[in-house]
Amino acid sequence: MEKKILKRVLAVALGFLLFGWLMTNIAFTVGSTDGFRATHERLIEVETRMAEIKPICSELDSLRQERSKLIDQTTDLINKEPPSQEASLPKNQIYKQDDFSIDRLAYAIAQAETQDCTTGMGVTKSNCFGLMAWPNGVRTGKTYSSKEESYEDFKRVWTKHYGGFPTWYMAQRWTGNNSPTIWYNNVKKYYEKKTQ
Repeated sequence: MEKKILKRVLAVALGFLLFGWLMTNIAFTVGSTDGFRATHERLIEVETRMAEIKPICSELDSLRQERSKLIDQTTDLINKEPPSQEASLPKNQIYKQDDFSIDRLAYAIAQAETQDCTTGMGVTKSNCFGLMAWPNGVRTGKTYSSKEESYEDFKRVWTKHYGGFPTWYMAQRWTGNNSPTIWYNNVKKYYEKKTQ
């Protein structure tokens, strides 16, 4: 009988141990499953955000490459040897100081800038030359009461700060290096036209 009781006690104790072990494994598994699910859901969330960010990163890389190309092009333009003013003019029309006419130049630059006050600032501000002012530190086009006043101010500014027929470097300075070759060629063309 003692053996029977001992077997039952051992069976009950073993049952409790087995039950405890089983409950521990179930709890661990449930905890692990919850942890796994949470980790899996977090991973899906991260992958979703990465999918949203990927096009932005691609666009950013594209913009960086474009910026790099523009920097290279700008560097090439800066380092490029400017065309010679004399080489671009016919030999018999290289303007010496005594050949120069500020009135012809004013007409030529007004044509190149605003088609002689018929477009842009020429119409809205009677500013035939795109002359600028900086009221309160803000760059803006000057406003004139008439086309004639604009011409007079241009002649004063050009004579004081530039003088003579424009050179390549003057064209760069006047245009802020915004298409100086086109500007220069247009000024030459209208200057020539005014003499005929």
